[in-house]
Amino acid sequence: MSWASAIVRDLLLGGQEWWGFMVYRTVYGNDDEWKEFRSACNELCENAFAAPDGQVEEADSIEAREKLRLELVEDPALDGMDSDGVLDLFRQHCSTSDWSAGARGRNQVCLMANADVVHSVLAARRGEKDVTPYLLAIDRNYDHGVKNTDYDSQNSDYAPNARENDGIDPDDDEDEGDDGDEPIVLKVKMKDIISEFYINLLCDVQPEEMTGLSYVL
Repeated sequence: MSWASAIVRDLLLGGQEWWGFMVYRTVYGNDDEWKEFRSACNELCENAFAAPDGQVEEADSIEAREKLRLELVEDPALDGMDSDGVLDLFRQHCSTSDWSAGARGRNQVCLMANADVVHSVLAARRGEKDVTPYLLAIDRNYDHGVKNTDYDSQNSDYAPNARENDGIDPDDDEDEGDDGDEPIVLKVKMKDIISEFYINLLCDVQPEEMTGLSYVL
């Protein structure tokens, strides 16, 4: 099963219409640079799962691309906010909306675009050498230590109610961290955010287990 097919299947089984991430903007003051950053995000979505030149594109690739969203959160009050503040906002959002329903990738992790992130993306677009564009990924459930079995990468069979059947109380998800804990924040290569990184979330690879993988800086 291709990555695009896995995402489409996850959406179908979860009854969801779209997938992707929340992206919190925490740097303000230069609207031209932010406009260029937004363009880079749009290009990332537009080119997701595109077939190589001369090859026929799979239907699942087209559907996955059409249903992909990077929801940009922009508010000058977020200027200079750190990962703890962004994590609090994301948790509040998940608790007051239907965002946390269905696809796990979008409710487990949010993305953060601070000054360093925007610089990495723009520098790479302008051809600077030895620069890898990336986004910061913040794990909402970083302290749970819970291992899901929703997705079996060997047989690609889903068990949508697996967490209810494995002895884990779904209500445990309400306990989302102690104030003294530090959130898990990863520098994820931009090109891999909506492909390998997202798929690993669906396959229950926890963010704290991703350090050292090829798409994490």
